[in-house]
Amino acid sequence: MDAHPNAKVILTVRDPNEWYTSVGATFLEAADRDGQPPIPGASDDAAGDAQDWSQVMANLRDERTAVADFERHIADVRSHVPVRFAARARV
Repeated sequence: MDAHPNAKVILTVRDPNEWYTSVGATFLEAADRDGQPPIPGASDDAAGDAQDWSQVMANLRDERTAVADFERHIADVRSHVPVRFAARARV
Protein backbone atom coordinates (compact mmCIF):
# COMPACT_ATOMS: atom_id res chain seq x y z
CA MET A 1 0.00 0.00 0.00
CA ASP A 2 2.89 2.37 0.70
CA ALA A 3 4.64 1.71 -2.61
CA HIS A 4 1.44 1.51 -4.69
CA PRO A 5 -1.37 3.33 -2.87
CA ASN A 6 -3.84 2.92 -5.75
CA ALA A 7 -3.25 -0.80 -6.17
CA LYS A 8 -6.15 -3.16 -5.65
CA VAL A 9 -5.80 -5.65 -2.84
CA ILE A 10 -7.51 -8.99 -3.22
CA LEU A 11 -7.95 -10.92 -0.01
CA THR A 12 -9.53 -14.31 -0.36
CA VAL A 13 -11.28 -15.28 2.84
CA ARG A 14 -12.62 -18.70 3.57
CA ASP A 15 -13.69 -20.73 6.55
CA PRO A 16 -10.50 -21.29 8.61
CA ASN A 17 -11.30 -24.93 9.35
CA GLU A 18 -12.02 -25.72 5.70
CA TRP A 19 -8.76 -23.96 4.83
CA TYR A 20 -6.87 -26.15 7.30
CA THR A 21 -8.43 -29.32 5.92
CA SER A 22 -7.36 -28.24 2.43
CA VAL A 23 -3.80 -27.46 3.60
CA GLY A 24 -3.59 -30.87 5.22
CA ALA A 25 -4.78 -32.67 2.11
CA THR A 26 -2.45 -30.78 -0.23
CA PHE A 27 0.56 -28.92 1.15
CA LEU A 28 1.18 -31.10 4.22
CA GLU A 29 0.55 -34.33 2.32
CA ALA A 30 3.17 -33.29 -0.22
CA ALA A 31 5.85 -32.46 2.38
CA ASP A 32 8.73 -34.88 2.51
CA ARG A 33 9.41 -37.31 5.36
CA ASP A 34 11.60 -34.76 7.13
CA GLY A 35 8.76 -32.26 7.10
CA GLN A 36 10.36 -30.05 4.48
CA PRO A 37 7.97 -28.06 2.31
CA PRO A 38 6.83 -29.44 -1.04
CA ILE A 39 8.55 -26.59 -2.88
CA PRO A 40 11.85 -27.63 -4.48
CA GLY A 41 14.73 -25.61 -3.07
CA ALA A 42 12.53 -23.57 -0.73
CA SER A 43 14.48 -24.47 2.37
CA ASP A 44 17.96 -23.90 0.94
CA ASP A 45 17.63 -20.54 -0.80
CA ALA A 46 19.64 -18.71 1.83
CA ALA A 47 21.10 -19.26 5.28
CA GLY A 48 18.40 -19.54 7.90
CA ASP A 49 15.62 -20.51 5.49
CA ALA A 50 15.70 -24.14 6.57
CA GLN A 51 15.06 -22.99 10.15
CA ASP A 52 12.26 -20.70 8.98
CA TRP A 53 10.60 -23.50 6.98
CA SER A 54 10.97 -25.85 9.91
CA GLN A 55 8.98 -23.41 12.05
CA VAL A 56 6.39 -22.82 9.32
CA MET A 57 5.88 -26.56 8.90
CA ALA A 58 5.63 -27.09 12.67
CA ASN A 59 3.02 -24.32 12.90
CA LEU A 60 1.05 -25.79 9.99
CA ARG A 61 1.04 -29.26 11.51
CA ASP A 62 -0.59 -27.90 14.66
CA GLU A 63 -4.19 -27.15 13.67
CA ARG A 64 -4.83 -24.70 16.48
CA THR A 65 -1.72 -22.66 15.69
CA ALA A 66 -2.31 -22.79 11.93
CA VAL A 67 -5.91 -21.61 12.19
CA ALA A 68 -4.91 -18.83 14.61
CA ASP A 69 -2.15 -17.73 12.20
CA PHE A 70 -4.62 -17.80 9.28
CA GLU A 71 -7.13 -15.65 11.19
CA ARG A 72 -4.39 -13.25 12.31
CA HIS A 73 -3.23 -12.86 8.69
CA ILE A 74 -6.74 -11.96 7.55
CA ALA A 75 -7.05 -9.41 10.37
CA ASP A 76 -3.61 -7.94 9.59
CA VAL A 77 -4.42 -7.46 5.91
CA ARG A 78 -7.77 -5.90 6.74
CA SER A 79 -6.14 -3.53 9.22
CA HIS A 80 -3.61 -2.32 6.63
CA VAL A 81 -5.97 -1.84 3.68
CA PRO A 82 -7.94 1.38 3.91
CA VAL A 83 -11.68 0.82 4.11
CA ARG A 84 -12.28 3.00 1.07
CA PHE A 85 -10.70 0.21 -0.99
CA ALA A 86 -12.63 -2.59 0.65
CA ALA A 87 -15.27 -4.37 -1.34
CA ARG A 88 -16.93 -7.61 -0.48
CA ALA A 89 -17.85 -10.13 -3.09
CA ARG A 90 -19.62 -13.40 -2.53
CA VAL A 91 -19.13 -16.27 -4.89
